[in-house]
Parts: sequence; C-alpha cells; structure tokens
Amino acid sequence: MLLKEVEFEGRKDTLVIAEEKFERRLSEEVAKINRRITEEIARLDKRITEEIAGLRVEIAKTKSEIIKWMFIFWVVQTGVIAALFALLK
Repeated sequence: MLLKEVEFEGRKDTLVIAEEKFERRLSEEVAKINRRITEEIARLDKRITEEIAGLRVEIAKTKSEIIKWMFIFWVVQTGVIAALFALLK
C-alpha cells in the first residue's frame, strides 16, 4: 500500500513537472507570437503612412494641374467671347 502511494505521488510530481514545462513553453511561444505581431503591425503602419503621404503628394500635383488648365480654359474662353463681340460690332 505504501509503495502504491509513493508511486502515485511520483506520477503526480512527474505530471506537475511536465505541466509546468508545458506552461513555460507555451508562455514563451505566446510571447514570441506577440512580439512578431507587434513588429508586423509597426511595419505595416509605417508602410501605410508612407503610401498615404505619397498619395497626398499625387493629389496635390493633380489638383494644381486641374487649376492650371481651368485657368487657361477661362482665359481662352474670355478671348473667344471678346473676339465674337468685336466681330458683331
């Protein structure tokens, strides 16, 4: 009977040790995954910020081009209207 109790306690201790090792390893793996996720999020955040900055530059260039061509169009239209008035006099 005493031998069975000792054997049972030994198994119990072995299980506790195995459980502690598993929990430690699991914690380490979770920490690695969290670290990788944090690094990836930071990398993606940087990339998105750079892309948005590039898009803003492109939008500003396009906007200035549109304004330039609108101004040219209005100047030409004003000239055409003035020429038509001169012809109709």
